[in-house]
Amino acid sequence: MDWGNVRQLDKANRLSPTALTERAPLLPGAETVAFLGVDSSQRRVFGPAKQDAAFGHTKITEKSLLVRGLNALVTTLSTLQAAPVIAGTRLRGGNAGSARGATSFVAEAITTARHAGATGTLIVRADSAYCSGTFVAACHRAGARFSVTWRSHGPGRA
Repeated sequence: MDWGNVRQLDKANRLSPTALTERAPLLPGAETVAFLGVDSSQRRVFGPAKQDAAFGHTKITEKSLLVRGLNALVTTLSTLQAAPVIAGTRLRGGNAGSARGATSFVAEAITTARHAGATGTLIVRADSAYCSGTFVAACHRAGARFSVTWRSHGPGRA
């Protein structure tokens, strides 16, 4: 598979929530407010021959470990009345920081959310790994509000 094949699969995955909401009340209340959560994930794999697996830091039972795994970005779409639905995933090769590829990914996820019926206020939520001007600008350009945790540098002051 090459990058073009991966993008074709991405498009099919982006169309799935839209098709589901046309057939079932998947996101009640999305016309008022919806939440789009963005996070990264590392899934452990075994064996050195696994394509695109790389060593990276992860937490297992509150301990930081260096493990071989696959790195992915994941978005979930939810409302006040609906449980989260996976709106998009993107596998990233090798060692990948949380924010790598997040700007274009969140723009696509916002489009998916809108097509799936999130016509009201859309709030993108992300942790401090996504705290960047390009990420926030992508949310703003797509007409979404955002809640991004701010990094804390140094001691806090009262």
